[in-house]
Amino acid sequence: MTAWTMPGMAVQIGLRAYLLADATLSAAVGGRVYDEAPDDAPLPWVELSAPRCTPAPAEGYMDAADTLLVAKVYADGGAASVTADTIVGLITQRLHRCHAQRGAIAPATITGHRLCLVQVLGADVERDGPRRRIGLVTILVNTNAV
Repeated sequence: MTAWTMPGMAVQIGLRAYLLADATLSAAVGGRVYDEAPDDAPLPWVELSAPRCTPAPAEGYMDAADTLLVAKVYADGGAASVTADTIVGLITQRLHRCHAQRGAIAPATITGHRLCLVQVLGADVERDGPRRRIGLVTILVNTNAV
C-alpha cells in the first residue's frame, strides 16, 4: 500500500492547467496564471494561493481531502483593459463547468488523487488603489487518493 499524501500541490498544478486550457480565460490574462507571480508580471494576471489541505474522511473514503485555494486576479481598472470582474466571471464559469462535468480536470493532472468535487465558495472584486482591482475566487476541491 502506498503512503497517502495530501493533494495540495497536485490540485494547484491541475487547477492551473485546467484554467489555462480555457481559450477565452487564457487570452484574457495573456496566459498568466501563476502559483507565484513574478514582480514584473504585466496586468492582468491570476495567482493561485498556496493550497490548504485538511483530511475529509467520509464513509468508505478514509483517504479523502479538502483543498482550499484562492485565485487572486490582479487587473487594471481602466475601461480599455480586461477587468477583474470579467476575469473573475470567466474563472467562476470555468469551475462551474468542471463541477457540472465531474472529473473535467483530468485525473492525470492531479497525480495520485481522484477529483470528487470542485466548488466555488465565493467571488469578489475590491479596489487596490485608484486604478488597480483585485478579484478573489475562493475554491474548494475534494479528492480521494487513488
